[in-house]
Amino acid sequence: MSYQTLKEQLKTGTLSPCFHFFGEEQYLKNHYIALVKNKVVDESMATFNYTVFEGSVSAESLITALQTPPMMAEKKLILLKDTGIFTPGVAGKEQLAAMFDDWPPYAHLLAAEDRFDKRSAVYKAFCKIGLVVEFAYRTRADIRAWVVKILKQNGKSMKADTMETFLDAAGVDMHGVLGHLEKLIAYAGDHTEIKKEDVEALLVRSVMTKEYVLTDALLAKNHSAAHTALAELWEMQMDPIRILTVIASNFLSVAHARALLDDKVPYPAIVDALRLPVAFLAKKTVEAASKTDSRRMDAAIHAIREMDYKMKLGLVEPKTGITLLCETLLK
Repeated sequence: MSYQTLKEQLKTGTLSPCFHFFGEEQYLKNHYIALVKNKVVDESMATFNYTVFEGSVSAESLITALQTPPMMAEKKLILLKDTGIFTPGVAGKEQLAAMFDDWPPYAHLLAAEDRFDKRSAVYKAFCKIGLVVEFAYRTRADIRAWVVKILKQNGKSMKADTMETFLDAAGVDMHGVLGHLEKLIAYAGDHTEIKKEDVEALLVRSVMTKEYVLTDALLAKNHSAAHTALAELWEMQMDPIRILTVIASNFLSVAHARALLDDKVPYPAIVDALRLPVAFLAKKTVEAASKTDSRRMDAAIHAIREMDYKMKLGLVEPKTGITLLCETLLK
């Protein structure tokens, strides 16, 4: 609902005083940050009317920026990125909460904060005037439609089975999908059709394999392979949240398969129940489930949820959190 509200506000030009953007989908988040900025700030006066605080911000600095009127313009925008303003331990919480109760009409604030606590006084004060928008990963259908649009803009096409192979390999992170798609478009050159073998050559053997090498190693408790795979993913500058999502998805699927095996469900019915996008993933999942037990899976899911909670609240740095989680899952 709030995502649609944001789109409507941008269309009409009537914006909320404040916004809170959060969620895994960084591409969309950055896209809408840019759209809000373009609506509020005249680029020629951005030096005076656009203020960014990243990593941390003191209550005094933020309030000073807020109370400074825009120069030669009607509006100004303050952007907060990962400052922890909505976390319980933020300094000056009383001042910050009061700030939202006396909001100047010329100011807009956009908080891009994945660490937040809905129970904090600052967040409750913010919510009285602000719009909260979650940017979750898009559905497969959304990604498919977006890819078709980009292909058309570049004079390219894919057959239906090629598209599904591409989506299996590219994942759901829009930034990653776009990067892979741009490589394929360049690789195709003057050819209008991107073929299945192009996708397999550029994506399936390079990206998809690396992601599953890590989860396979974790499930098999192969320390050396897991450490190597994680190091390669860091070299690829993979987002820690994306890695956590991949780990969680795979372990949940294995836990589901293990539960079905315990209930003596036939293999074909297990494959249908898992609803995995390609057959070899279902086969790998059932094989992994057959080599573990429900007690280990329950402990693993608990550890994953605990780390997700700690990372979202900023109790642990994301890359450190993933490393610690991998060590826990390897025990």
